[in-house]
Amino acid sequence: MTKNRLTNKNLWNVKWETKKKLVGFFNRETITKWLPNNLKLILLFKKYLKHSNYRRLIELGGASSKWLIYFKNTYGFDLYSVDYSEIGCEMTKEIMNRRKILCEVICSDIFDSAFQSKYKNYFDVAFSNGLVEHFLDIDEVIKAHIRLVKPGGKIIIIIPNFSKSAMYYWLARFVGYDLSNDHNLELMGKNFKRYFEQIESYKILFAAHYGPINIACVSWPFKGKFRNLFFSLIHSINLILGYLTFFLNTRWTSSQIIVVGEKMPNSIL
Repeated sequence: MTKNRLTNKNLWNVKWETKKKLVGFFNRETITKWLPNNLKLILLFKKYLKHSNYRRLIELGGASSKWLIYFKNTYGFDLYSVDYSEIGCEMTKEIMNRRKILCEVICSDIFDSAFQSKYKNYFDVAFSNGLVEHFLDIDEVIKAHIRLVKPGGKIIIIIPNFSKSAMYYWLARFVGYDLSNDHNLELMGKNFKRYFEQIESYKILFAAHYGPINIACVSWPFKGKFRNLFFSLIHSINLILGYLTFFLNTRWTSSQIIVVGEKMPNSIL
């Protein structure tokens, strides 16, 4: 699967080490519910998870996840997280220990045959946020999610909207970040649904560009002692823009693509 990846373990280890240096608001251990983008996601999760009898949830690429605690506190899920970054997994364990939340942290490649075999048809919900776009073979990554859930289980996949028809691609270019190096930009185009529609034994329940303007999704290149001050400014601007465009879901303004699917009873995966 190495050739299928647009990133590597070392890149993620550096990312998580860098995150440790952020302080206060910018390194929170769980989501901030009143932020416009998070609030929109919460409303969507509520629609598909509130009245379910689901018990187990796994996050793929779950290193240092902010959503796991939310899922535990809101729905009472038994939590699992899988990631191949040792540093990311340690961060997840530390966060859960501080919160006194039980979470099975699995340090493994999501494609590892032993992992896939052990947890096949085991979970009620498979969730990922910012994972799928780092691969070339999208079909295989989606199937890696589906294999883990029971028939009738939900698969929730969140992908950033960095297509060339979105403002975030050009914003990233403006600050000097070449997204094509580590993101599958083709996946994010207007025909993104075709990657999910071609999967057998899988039913799409929701698929759309979703959410308000969220300029914080771009990696701003702030460094030095004023870094947190700059982040605070971006956050303030982002908050205003987010609420002004809260009900706007478009390919140009929405920072995410959300796909909610269900594993069919007759699934061969």
